[in-house]
Amino acid sequence: MAALGTDAAIAEGFADPVTASQEHFRHLLDALSRPGRIVELGAGLPAAPAPLSRGSYALLLSLLDYETPLWLAEAGEAAASLRFHCGCPVTECTGDAVFAVAPGGAAPALEEFAQGTPDYPDRSTTLLLEVEALGEGGQELVLRGPGIEESAVLRVGGLDAGLVGQLRANHRSFPQGVDIVLVAGSRIAGLPRTTEVEIR
Repeated sequence: MAALGTDAAIAEGFADPVTASQEHFRHLLDALSRPGRIVELGAGLPAAPAPLSRGSYALLLSLLDYETPLWLAEAGEAAASLRFHCGCPVTECTGDAVFAVAPGGAAPALEEFAQGTPDYPDRSTTLLLEVEALGEGGQELVLRGPGIEESAVLRVGGLDAGLVGQLRANHRSFPQGVDIVLVAGSRIAGLPRTTEVEIR
């Protein structure tokens, strides 16, 4: 991970933090409860600090606080901005992160993140994977599991093909494992650990 320097500029946060956080939290719940459904976070998202997309920045502003360690594949200006607005600790250890952000084409192995325990499966990482596109291009993923009627198809651009095998292993480890949110600009799609993933 890049150095967590303190000289980076601070990006603006939400104009109305309470309302915006509630709205984007509902969007996230919608995406995770209906895997493969593309959810639009809407217009008016604040400009994101490098290297984050607007969607990832909005979700993190909504989710982070002083009790939620964050891991960033590349800190850039994002670490300073999120510490300022959310008070969150930024960790260099993937296994300590409650939330994490990485490029979809170059993410660490999923097993490096917190998996939870059989008694406390919620003590795991939620990973935001920034991809090039949702609903077009790239790979066609076939999804099955809770929240899906029979199966769903999701096209994802910019996702490492090797990650699909890891997603299968992640599903098999349920109730442990990580939950994944794919982010492309202001669009998101959920891949919780309950979802079985194949490439068509």
